[in-house]
Amino acid sequence: GFWQVGEFWDTNPQLLSTFQQKTQNQMKLFDFGLFYALKDMVSKPDFDMRELLSRRFADRERAVNFVSNHDVDRYDPIPKDKRQLPYAIMMAMSGQPSIFHQDYFSPADARLPETLRTLVGVHNGYAMGRKEKILLSTKDVLAIEREGGLLAVFVRPGAIEQKLTIPTGWRNRSLAPVDGSLTKIQTNKKGEVQLTLP
Repeated sequence: GFWQVGEFWDTNPQLLSTFQQKTQNQMKLFDFGLFYALKDMVSKPDFDMRELLSRRFADRERAVNFVSNHDVDRYDPIPKDKRQLPYAIMMAMSGQPSIFHQDYFSPADARLPETLRTLVGVHNGYAMGRKEKILLSTKDVLAIEREGGLLAVFVRPGAIEQKLTIPTGWRNRSLAPVDGSLTKIQTNKKGEVQLTLP
């Protein structure tokens, strides 16, 4: 069969659900709710990370996560020098990730293509399964666990340093960073991991 995606430029969940039902639930939809939450995250100092969950499209199996496309890039873009964190978050979340071709082939941020290559590898290797487990959700922090062995912890831009205890599904395990930026971290017998962020 064909892979189908529709662009319904709206964040109203009822309108999106109605549109989707009219396609006999065959079509995936670009998640504009998540897009605008990601945009606010990098633009508003008082952003609450919990909005990344509350504003996204509820049907995660039919949601297409994105940071930019041919329309929003022209009319209402996420700042081009602030797209690394939004891409990391949308790759870790459930839903189908989508990369805007210009962000890879002709980006304003020269670091972005290498970041995207790393994130695609992380997504394909570790962010498996249709569901995610939200381990921690506060104003400053969002922690997600995926079935393939991914623990992704995101901190709101501008958040102050804090020590966190994050529960995971892995007991007495050594967790290695997939990008090589940090040393390994160890979970305890309860499956908790201690982190100091950012």
